[in-house]
This record gives sequence, C-alpha cells and structure tokens, in this order.
Amino acid sequence: MCEFSKKAQAQENQSFPQDDLRFYLPLFNAAGEGMVVVNAKGEIVLLNDRVESLFGYKKEELRGKSISTLIPKDLRSSHNKSVGKYFEQPRARMMSQSNNLFGLKKDGSHFPVEVSLNHFLVGEERFAVGVINDVSARKIQEQKIIELNEQLEQKVEERTESLRKSEHLYKTIASNFPDGIIKVLNLDFEHVFAEGRELKNLGLDQSVLLNKRYDSTLDIQDSSSIMEELKKTKAGEKRTFEIQSKGAIYQVDAVPLKGGTGEVVQILVIEKNITKKKKAEEEIVSALERERELSTLKSRFVSMASHEFRTPLGAILSSVSLISKYTQGDQQSHRDKHIGRIKSSVHNLTTILNDFLSLDKLETGKVRFELEMIDIQEKCSSIADELKTILKEGQHIHLEHEGKTMALIDKHLFGNSLINLISNAVKYSPEEHNIFVNTYVFNDRLELYVRDEGIGIPKEEQKHLFQRFFRANNATNIQGTGLGLNITKKYLELMDGSITFDSEEGRGTTFKVVIPQSIESHE
Repeated sequence: MCEFSKKAQAQENQSFPQDDLRFYLPLFNAAGEGMVVVNAKGEIVLLNDRVESLFGYKKEELRGKSISTLIPKDLRSSHNKSVGKYFEQPRARMMSQSNNLFGLKKDGSHFPVEVSLNHFLVGEERFAVGVINDVSARKIQEQKIIELNEQLEQKVEERTESLRKSEHLYKTIASNFPDGIIKVLNLDFEHVFAEGRELKNLGLDQSVLLNKRYDSTLDIQDSSSIMEELKKTKAGEKRTFEIQSKGAIYQVDAVPLKGGTGEVVQILVIEKNITKKKKAEEEIVSALERERELSTLKSRFVSMASHEFRTPLGAILSSVSLISKYTQGDQQSHRDKHIGRIKSSVHNLTTILNDFLSLDKLETGKVRFELEMIDIQEKCSSIADELKTILKEGQHIHLEHEGKTMALIDKHLFGNSLINLISNAVKYSPEEHNIFVNTYVFNDRLELYVRDEGIGIPKEEQKHLFQRFFRANNATNIQGTGLGLNITKKYLELMDGSITFDSEEGRGTTFKVVIPQSIESHE
C-alpha cells in the first residue's frame, strides 16, 4: 500500500486528524458524486462514500483492486489501455463523450455513467481522480426525448404532407375564386397568402402582397375603420364590411382561423368584387325612385292642373260670353279688354302644359341640346317682345347688354330659361314696376341678370326655391305650377351653367345665370 493510501486510511480511523488530510477526507466523503483515486497501475487507493452506494461495494472490498473492477467486462481491455495512456499524458478531461460508458455494480448490473478525470502529485508519485455521476435518469429522459422527437418528426412529416395536399387544394380553389381574392393574414395583419381571379384583373400577383400590411395595399385615404374590423376578427369575431378600392367595391368577409387550442392564429379574408351588383342595385333603386317620383309628379300635376286650369278656362269662357254682347262699333275697347284676358289665360294654360312636358322630357332624358353661336342681344330682345302681352299695367322690360354680342349656347334651352325668369318677374311684380334684364358676354362666360321689384321670397323659404312644385307662402294666391325654376335650373345645368339668386321680401328678387364660354368660340 502506498504512503498516500496508508495516511488516508489512518486518517479515517482518527477522530481528530492532525496532519494535512484532516479537513480533506470529510469533504471527500460528503461529495454528491462518486470519487475514486487510482495510482499509475490503475489500482484504487481511495474512494468516497458515494462510490459505495453507486456500485454496492464496501470501501475495503475495492481498495487495492483494479479500477477495471467497476467496468463491464467487454470494455475492460480498451479501458486498461486508456488508463496507461492517460498517465503518459495526464490532463483534465471528460470521459462521457460517447454513449457507451457504463459502470458495473457488485450485483453484475450495468448503469450509464459520466466520468470526469483530473490528476495530482504526492511527492513524485502521480495519481488520477475520477468523479463519477450516475446518469441513468438522464439517459432515460434522453431516450424519451429521442422517442418523442421521432414521433414528432413522423407527425410533422404526416402533417406536412397533409398541409401540402390541403395547400394545393386551397390554391386551386382560391385561384378559381370568381370576381374576388382569398387572402390569409398573420396577427400583424400582413399577407401570408393571396390568390384569386381578381388579382389578374388588377394586374397583380401574390408576390406583390406578401408580407405587406392589409391597409397598405388599399387605395383609400382612411383605413382606420377597416383595421378596427380586422382587430375584432383577431379577437375572434366574424366580420363583414365593404370597401372601395382601385375604383371597385368589395364585400369583405373576415374570419378568424384558430389553432388546435382554440386561439386565433391567422385571419382569413375573402374579398368579392360587387361593383356590378351594386351598380345594378343602384339602377334598380334609381328606377324605382324615378317611378315613384313620376307617380307623385303625376298626382301633384293632376291636383294642380284641376285648380290652375279652372281659373284661366273660366276667364276665357266669361270673356267669350261678354265679347258676344259687344256688337256695336264703338264698343271695340270693351272687346279688346276681353281679348287681352283671353290671350293672358291661354298663355297661362300654355305655360302649365309646357312646364309639365318639359319636366317629363328632363326626367326621361329626352331633352337634347346643341350649342351654337347666338346673338344674345337679338335673342333677349325677341323674347322681351314676345312677352309684352303678359305685362301688367305700367310694367316695362328694360334690356341692357355689355361685351361681345355672340355667345355659345343652346338657343331653345336659353330661350325657355329666360322666358321663365321674365314671366316670374312679371307675375310676382305689381303694376307700374319694371323688369330689368342685363347680359354680359366675356371670353370665358355669359352672365344674365333678371331683376324685379316684386314681392320677393321669404328668407326662411329660400332654400326650397328650386324644388318641384314649391310655392312660397306669399305667392299662393298667384297662379303658377311651382315647376318653372326647377326646370330652368336643369336646363342651365345641361349647358354646364348655374343659377343663383338674391332676394328680400317686399323689395324684389335678382336671378343670376352664368354659362361658361370657351375662348376659342369668340375668336
């Protein structure tokens, strides 16, 4: 037995150590790992208590025995060679790099171990110390992990194949999705998939959309409301909404896609182009609205005509009856008076019929117009002469013109508009009050002003002036259909013109008409 072993054994038998090993052995025996000290011959010279529990030997059974006693028989030969080589070039290292390092218990059973080696000198004699760990539990866990990994790999492979088939089917369905796009977004609302015929119609492919946020691909200024809908989908709600992008209208169905544990992992977005459908719906609604308005218009006209026709027809009948009584030559003035009443009544009837016919043509799109160069002074003078028969006692139409004489207009639409404005001025002005008509022709526009000194329009009712059948409260006793200004406004809009007014109740009204002109038309 070597001197180191003798000292160690003696030390173990002493209650109070006196030399250098007095504090070493308690620590040595208290270690949680098995510790074995061997000499250059590979003989065990010292071991701690943990070795006893690991291998089932008593210390005295192993002292002086070869370290190969603790090695399985089939590994001893290679191990003995390793011991000799280690003492030739001793260094600190691990012996657990391979998976075939096992310990041999006294009962003959094997168990996996992990061994780290180091060396030290006592005098000139070199020793090696091995620290032994039982890694049985870890090996069991490692094996379980290996088995689980193999199972997982198998499941992943099966799942991958299933996904591959599903993806192929998914792409086939999506690529043939008519008039729309099927998209999949991640939880950051970025595209991870996009396919559908609508992509081709838009001149796009999937690569343009991938990894881009949904709102960044929309041709709209404010997408906040749309992103709010997608946030609700991310929270688990199914949402349906509409968007207008790139000149088209889309119905969007957003559906949360959930994982195996029920959490939302992606968002399915189905965009369907419903522009044609919307247009068809709007046309149907518009047609129904026009039909409803036409029906209302006819009902109102029948009601209005029954009242408005009765007054002039009664006047005509009365005047005709009275004219027949004035047979003498000196009674011509009386005849002229009643003839004037008849003419005025016929003019009123003609106005009513013209208003209704004009409105009907406008509603059905049958009004046609043709722009041509017209002498404005001449046109206004002709209309003023035509309307002299409806002037009240002491009324006169004053015409003034400035600028160029020729203007590019539709003579019929302009003429009817001027007739309506002057007729209204005459109608709503008392006797002895004049009507003023001013025209200006500039390079870029024609301006027309018709001013009267009549009853004016109540301020609170002015916003309704151009509506159909509108009659101000202060005009209910004056004959009229309430259609003239509505028709005039539509006539002017056909020529890209506009009409505005300024009025004060009891002081009169001024209407301003502006019709744009091209500079070339005056050259």
